[in-house]
Amino acid sequence: MKDTLDQTLLKIDALLQEATMLVTAARSGQPISTDGRYAKVRKEHPNTGKPWSTEADDELRKLFESGNTVEDLAIYFQRTQNGVRARLVKLGLLDEGQFQPRFVA
Repeated sequence: MKDTLDQTLLKIDALLQEATMLVTAARSGQPISTDGRYAKVRKEHPNTGKPWSTEADDELRKLFESGNTVEDLAIYFQRTQNGVRARLVKLGLLDEGQFQPRFVA
């Protein structure tokens, strides 16, 4: 599937963050984390960056359609609010205009 400009920018940002973390760790002599770019976020949101299963998608759809908020869903699925919003957009349950990525082209 072809990436949109926003998706490409998010991927570039993630790679730059990873590279910055590696350079900073190397310069300071700290061991380099093998957890990758999600290590910090996963302390609060353990499922960040992990793939969504078909079962999780079905449950997300059901819970969202029954009126649960993105904030509640983020807590339930142990993901960030942006991660939940992005999945809702992908599932066609949230208009892309309602999802504000970190970068706007």
